[in-house]
Amino acid sequence: MAISDLKISVSGIRATTGDTLTPQLILKFAMGFGTYIKGGKVVVGRDSRVSGDMVKNAVFSGLLATGCEVVDLGICMVSTVHVMVKKLKAKGGIAITASHNPVEWNALKFVNKEGIILPPEEAEELFNIVNNEKFINVSYKDIKNIKQDFSGKETHIKLVLKNIPVQLIKNKKFKVVVDCVNGGGSETVPEFLKNLGCEVIALNTIPDGIFPHHPEPLDKNLTQIKEEVKKQKADIGFAVDADADRLGVIDENGVFAGEEMTLALAAYYALSEFKTSITTNLSSSSILDWVAQKNNVKIYRSKVGEANVVKLMKSKNSGLAGEGGGKVIFPPVTMSADSLSAMGLILSLLALKNKKISEIINEFPKVYTIKHRLETGNKNVYYILNNLKKEFKDENINTEDGIKIIRDKGWIHIRPSNTEPIIRIIVETMSQQLTQEYLNEVLNKIN
Repeated sequence: MAISDLKISVSGIRATTGDTLTPQLILKFAMGFGTYIKGGKVVVGRDSRVSGDMVKNAVFSGLLATGCEVVDLGICMVSTVHVMVKKLKAKGGIAITASHNPVEWNALKFVNKEGIILPPEEAEELFNIVNNEKFINVSYKDIKNIKQDFSGKETHIKLVLKNIPVQLIKNKKFKVVVDCVNGGGSETVPEFLKNLGCEVIALNTIPDGIFPHHPEPLDKNLTQIKEEVKKQKADIGFAVDADADRLGVIDENGVFAGEEMTLALAAYYALSEFKTSITTNLSSSSILDWVAQKNNVKIYRSKVGEANVVKLMKSKNSGLAGEGGGKVIFPPVTMSADSLSAMGLILSLLALKNKKISEIINEFPKVYTIKHRLETGNKNVYYILNNLKKEFKDENINTEDGIKIIRDKGWIHIRPSNTEPIIRIIVETMSQQLTQEYLNEVLNKIN
């Protein structure tokens, strides 16, 4: 298969393994990355997918061929790769993970020496090297040995603990149910919570990549943990995806808080405690605007994609960032989405407020959001978007990332996905009926 069959974006590259994501293509991208950083130390970690060893060994070959010193972190959280790039003063890192995608997918995420996902301009340089196949090839004398370093879990946990009020949380002795989906966070997440004095009921903690359900932490996928939270009479439930960058929150009644609520809850604590601005993307909920206004701080919005959010976060010096879908970026720990940071901030909020999680959630304004996936078939995505720009030209629109229509009673964001061959349509208003009406309006115009 050709490189054009891959999904290439600011999130890295991803595809289904075996047919599109072949060892040959993985090798090219690993050689491209080794060439881009001009050799040096590179840390590599992977989630637990069954294709992980195949992908990892192809990555190792490409890096070694370009003179890199490879450090194997083993199975770990994606944010642990970012943390270890900084700790080991590496020239970069590669995380092998398709995050929330189903088991047949895998992906490469590229991290620079600052411990952040490659910014768009750096990613473009890398992809140009791969497309032109202008790789470094070192002689046998310059091929290094692979080193192993499995201390990432401990390093990561200690870093988060250093930046949250540990004793405040310990005093509450929270009972927490966590679903690790047999993914990269299966060991780290329960251990982190135990370090906070929590009574931990851990589900699906064998990192064999056999996901017990779809790994994206959405309501429809979380039946098991919702029932377990109620059964155990737990204070809160946490669900992570395959590489533990996304976090879903379940309240004490076994109700999923909503994928937009993770960042909002973390922000409710962080913006109040640190009086910092927040950076997010154009698709994230307007609840974040309410949290920012409540704390008299600014909110900044970028194009969708962690690389875009981090780039703007750095330029604005925001102390918190993230995206809807359960991604929280807490710079004192790492400038990548990190569920440990998200859990730590949310438990800090729970301890500080001394209320049930459902009571805290009820303090937020009620909004109704629909996230619609539109399979475009043979239709050209950009042709559809250009037509919609003409249809809505008389309204208040933002065209930085697809098209966002901003109205007095809500908003509509229509954009091509960074990770899948679809159009995403996100609609949010204060009324369930109006949200559906806005979605129907857009779908009718497309049809």
